[in-house]
Amino acid sequence: LDRLCRAASKLFCRARDPQRARPLLLQAARHGSPWALFCLGIMHDTGDGTPRSSRRAAQYYERSAALGYDSAQLNLGMMYLNGVGVHRSTPKAISLFKQAARQGNANALRNLGLACQKGRGMRKSRQTALAWFRKAAAHGQEDALCEIGEFYENGWCVRKNLPRAAAYYRKAVRKGVVRAQYRLGMLLVHGNGVRKNIRAGMRHLLAAAHSGDCDAQCAVGYHVFYGEGCRRDTRAAREWYRRSARGGNESALYNIGLMYRNGDGVRKNAACARRHFERAAALGHRKSARALARMLHRHA
Repeated sequence: LDRLCRAASKLFCRARDPQRARPLLLQAARHGSPWALFCLGIMHDTGDGTPRSSRRAAQYYERSAALGYDSAQLNLGMMYLNGVGVHRSTPKAISLFKQAARQGNANALRNLGLACQKGRGMRKSRQTALAWFRKAAAHGQEDALCEIGEFYENGWCVRKNLPRAAAYYRKAVRKGVVRAQYRLGMLLVHGNGVRKNIRAGMRHLLAAAHSGDCDAQCAVGYHVFYGEGCRRDTRAAREWYRRSARGGNESALYNIGLMYRNGDGVRKNAACARRHFERAAALGHRKSARALARMLHRHA
């Protein structure tokens, strides 16, 4: 079995040839290899070397997870959490995450932290969430560093400590965490816990924005619109706001509405302004709701 798995690994992992690896993986799976079962699940999950099938992927993950393979427990847990290939079941997802976490799976540890933070399948508790994030970070989970930083930035169940938050963000940035680029950029731009440096902050915000972080895109749009740390460019600002709005950022929708209402960088258009305020208000943005109420009052 070991020789069979090594041969499959050369094709699947090194040569990246899943089609040639598949017969060997199937043979190893028949002999009870949890790793081979997991790889077959990955192939069906991604459609790499075999037709894509979430249902088949879940079946292979299930068999691998039953044999104690932590990565299969994690992936199957995500499928139960999101209802992909299986009926949605948060309790089953949490149970699988706990099984993987007991084996030191860093992503499972972080997922348990997120579940506690959001109260999804576990009792809502920021203190317990922080404990899970610390364990995840200790096992090398990069995103957990950013989440710990947010606890210190906001003073959630710890004493507010902006320099310490910045230190966690810097660690996460060095590991390529996009969200940490945004959080660190905001601290630098405003001089919160660090020496104020708008240009350095903008570099971090732009890096996060180009990587698709909608909050960073909104922040870049704001600074470009007002010319803070860069040349003022209302057209570029509108484009950043639009990209952010496509990601569901309600502040970006509000800012686009303001541009249309006031004619800043665009032709005045009350209908467009109202449409953007309505979308932002529907997402719970209070300023948009007030702006919309004022517009409706004027036209009453």
